[in-house]
Amino acid sequence: MARQIKTDEQSIDEFVNLLAVDFDNPDYCWTFSGTILVSGYGRFRFQQKDWRAHRLAYHLFVGDIDNDVLHKCIGNRRCCNPLHLYGGDNIDNQDDRATQGRAGRKINMYQATCIKSLSGLVSNNTLACWFNISRRQVNNIRRDKQWYRAVDNVIQTDLGMENAT
Repeated sequence: MARQIKTDEQSIDEFVNLLAVDFDNPDYCWTFSGTILVSGYGRFRFQQKDWRAHRLAYHLFVGDIDNDVLHKCIGNRRCCNPLHLYGGDNIDNQDDRATQGRAGRKINMYQATCIKSLSGLVSNNTLACWFNISRRQVNNIRRDKQWYRAVDNVIQTDLGMENAT
């Protein structure tokens, strides 16, 4: 028997049923009770795509998502209350993480450049030990998923070209 695809309306009903909404207190968090990722964010499948629950709530209740969807409520990544969510960019997200004590930056631009320049010469394990970061972070730096401007910024700074376009 063929697998039946849910309609948008069925999926939205299912999503809303997974939210703990207190209609008497609209300022309370709407905690998502479905699948929770290791990161602490909720996950829900909608329109044949996996969404983070707070991003889906923003999409459904506020509108299109241009960049990141950030939380005003500190410490509750499962919150889907549209009053607690706002759109922002990566800089806003980093500022929020720092404010919430989750900045996580363990290395600087020069260290990231060293990691990139040693690509292919030293293993991820060794670099992770040297810089006291995870192998995954080393791999992300090497693949330009983190610190993708590291080499360019260091070269421009060293040459006195930081204001050049």
